Amino acid sequence: MHSRLCPLGSAGKNRYFVFMRGKFLVGFATFLVSIVLPFALKAQVKKLVFNTSLTANMFLHTYGAGTGIDFFRKTGDKEFLFSADISSFKNKREQKIESVYKNQNGKDFIFDKKNYFYSLSAKAGFAWKIAGLSHFNMIEARCFVQLGPSLGFLKPYYVEIAVPITQTQADVIPEKYDASKFSYYDIVGEADYFLGMDEISIVPGFSATAGMIFDFDGQAEFIKAIKISANADCYPSQPEILDTQINRKYFIGGTFALVFGNSWEAGGR
Repeated sequence: MHSRLCPLGSAGKNRYFVFMRGKFLVGFATFLVSIVLPFALKAQVKKLVFNTSLTANMFLHTYGAGTGIDFFRKTGDKEFLFSADISSFKNKREQKIESVYKNQNGKDFIFDKKNYFYSLSAKAGFAWKIAGLSHFNMIEARCFVQLGPSLGFLKPYYVEIAVPITQTQADVIPEKYDASKFSYYDIVGEADYFLGMDEISIVPGFSATAGMIFDFDGQAEFIKAIKISANADCYPSQPEILDTQINRKYFIGGTFALVFGNSWEAGGR
């Protein structure tokens, strides 16, 4: 049995040429898009670049926690960064212990704590982008360095002291913690936090920070980011956080912050 090749009729030839022409047009259109699209997107991204940003943040650091604000301003090729924050500092040796009077409503308290310590700092510095926002990159990354003065605030730590009036009764009075005056068995528990607000003392110092900010929002006008940094807070006069144990002048550690804010073109949002 023999088979024969049938010649392509005119209708078949037309369909073949239509198919090949369509394939050529699709390929040519794809080529044009691949050439033109990056330039079009680049031009569009330029319109999305703003020169001013304001953000708020909440952070944890090696010695405590805090909150702050950051202000970015781009002038020419330079990007300036101004920040202000307030944070708490603890001594790593702090230990909250159970009151010997727990069965009589005694509260837990921090043994040997003399003062609460807070720091208010204002810093200025420079920032620069290492990965800009584009339609092909939804994460913007910045590096930054800052330096500035800080003010440390020491607020006395108050505890409730049992003062015997009879063999079976005692008055409970608030006193500033003093290891030379009170033993563990004298302390009923932690007193009201707001006692001693009129006895705050100030310790001047300075603060330095260097780190990176990663913006994951994907939109130039909005900022949802994390900030990771290394910090050094130094105080010439040693803040007395604990009474009898060693306190430090230098607080060197790291910070992790959640950042929220927005950007705009200077002169109007």
